[in-house]
Amino acid sequence: MRCFAADSRLLRLRLGLALGLVACAIGCGPIGPFPGGRLAGDVQPFPSAWTNWANIENYQLETNPEDPHSINIWGVVVESQFYIPTSLILGTDVPAERTWVENVGRDPRVRLRAGDTVFELLAVRVEDPAEREAARDALIAKYEIDRDAHSEGAWVFRLDPRR
Repeated sequence: MRCFAADSRLLRLRLGLALGLVACAIGCGPIGPFPGGRLAGDVQPFPSAWTNWANIENYQLETNPEDPHSINIWGVVVESQFYIPTSLILGTDVPAERTWVENVGRDPRVRLRAGDTVFELLAVRVEDPAEREAARDALIAKYEIDRDAHSEGAWVFRLDPRR
């Protein structure tokens, strides 16, 4: 009987832990490759310069303000502009198939968490070839990606202030 009680407590502990992780993933920011919900943090106005946040390795991006969806993402600063890619090495080569990209297509309002700071921004797809290539070059350099291994089909978004 004693073994059954111990097994039952262990099972309840594991179940509670699993449910807690699921609840956090649904109600919090992203965890690893799993998307999350609304991002918590100190909301600040659009920065006059991104210098304080340029060297962060992983950022979190929240889309779909009505039902927040957040992901971990890479980002880079080029000439005081902040850029994010749809993918450079992992995932689909078809950017429109990514949930966050679909969300931005419907509503470009996004939130970016850099460290503990959250910025409310607009995601604007970069169409200018020179601007796009400069952002991609900076991303490849920052994240030390083999140029031959990155996705040629990646889109790049500039994060602008909300008007």
